[in-house]
Amino acid sequence: MFKQICLFVKLLLFTLLSQSQPPAAKSAADSLYRLKAPVLAPDYYTKHWGFMCKQELQIEKTTKIPLKIRLGSIDYCNKLEGKPR
Repeated sequence: MFKQICLFVKLLLFTLLSQSQPPAAKSAADSLYRLKAPVLAPDYYTKHWGFMCKQELQIEKTTKIPLKIRLGSIDYCNKLEGKPR
């Protein structure tokens, strides 16, 4: 019980102290704020697709019907692609 009370007090103090401080200013030393160019190109993801993915996208754009070509079941393809269930 004592540990729970101490944890509650610590969290309460932390939230109060973090809200009372003004937001940090952008420092000149921070390289992300000085960077003018985007980190990745907007079309980086689609440029690195495989042949079949590009063909599926072309067909979907022309017919307005989402087409998925798979070699195997959906579960097997998702497992190979590393998609969560």
